[in-house]
Amino acid sequence: MLLSTAVHGRIINDSHFQRLQGYLSDTHLTFGGQTNQAERYIAPTLLLDPPLSSKVMQEEIFGPILPVITVENIEDTLTFINCRPKPLALYLYTRSTDLEQQILSQTSAGSVCVNDGMMFMTNPALPFGGVGSSGMGNYHGQWGFDTFSHIKSVMKRSNWFDINWRYPPFSLAKLKKLKWIS
Repeated sequence: MLLSTAVHGRIINDSHFQRLQGYLSDTHLTFGGQTNQAERYIAPTLLLDPPLSSKVMQEEIFGPILPVITVENIEDTLTFINCRPKPLALYLYTRSTDLEQQILSQTSAGSVCVNDGMMFMTNPALPFGGVGSSGMGNYHGQWGFDTFSHIKSVMKRSNWFDINWRYPPFSLAKLKKLKWIS
């Protein structure tokens, strides 16, 4: 099935196009994979069980390529997620609230989206950002302001009154006086 290229975005520049196109060479294309270098177009693409050592599984993608990894059970899923660097985003599609809670409580990711894809990034009421190697901080609204601001702590005290109990040499008597006033 060839998708119409008129309705899909383009890759931002040639170097990103080349990087993304390179991801398609050592994997099993399940869907999509059509490219047009002149238009910097890559069709939405699914890769089934790409080698874990492949670049598409080692780097952040930021393009219309989705690797799909098959696992036997939820324990294998948790092991797969938790033995790698924390992802920028984790997507879970399920009807099971028990499975949802298990994934949420036993994994860590910058953001989690349940039963949808990417829409959490467009919601200004939610922070977006990574954790660990996928990035630091949160963005959107107040979270973005806080991330890119440094709130400086300042303590100022007058110097007209100071007690020597705070300074060495320390003694049991000084300690008792400090405890008495605190």
